[in-house]
Amino acid sequence: MKTSKFTDSQIMSILKQAESGTPVATLCREHGMSNATFYKWRARYGGMDTSLMARLKELEAENTRPTIRVIRTLNQLLEWREKPLVIRCDNGPEFISHEFVRWATEHGIRIEYIQPGKPQQNAYIERYNRTIRYSWLSKHLFDTLEEVQDYATNWLWHYNHERPHQANKGKPPLRAA
Repeated sequence: MKTSKFTDSQIMSILKQAESGTPVATLCREHGMSNATFYKWRARYGGMDTSLMARLKELEAENTRPTIRVIRTLNQLLEWREKPLVIRCDNGPEFISHEFVRWATEHGIRIEYIQPGKPQQNAYIERYNRTIRYSWLSKHLFDTLEEVQDYATNWLWHYNHERPHQANKGKPPLRAA
């Protein structure tokens, strides 16, 4: 990622000068930047102070970590299963990141995003999220992420190997397959 030659406080100072009436062309000339850069900053940081700007950058960095985790998990799945033609996903930051899109392109996988505000277009995931919310989180209090991961692993094994499913005439999914 390209780093700016301007610090957060310098960017905020330039934006405040524009708010106080200094013409954009003058600011750009004085600071050696393009009009496009100024308007990009204003769209991104307008109305913020330096602390909010720093928090925004922290959140952006945090979003790259889930992206890396998603890509690592998908690479593991590709070792075990056949490559899909399409991945349908929501518009979460981990799925719209450049890294995820690049990974999908390199693997020849098309990404289909659901329309914002239409979770029914991703019904399997929404059903799974509902199960997690009502079957786990409303009934258990977890102290660590490791506890959640252990519970999830045990639940998934039980769901696929032991729990009877009506659609399979009372058989668990892996026994019915």
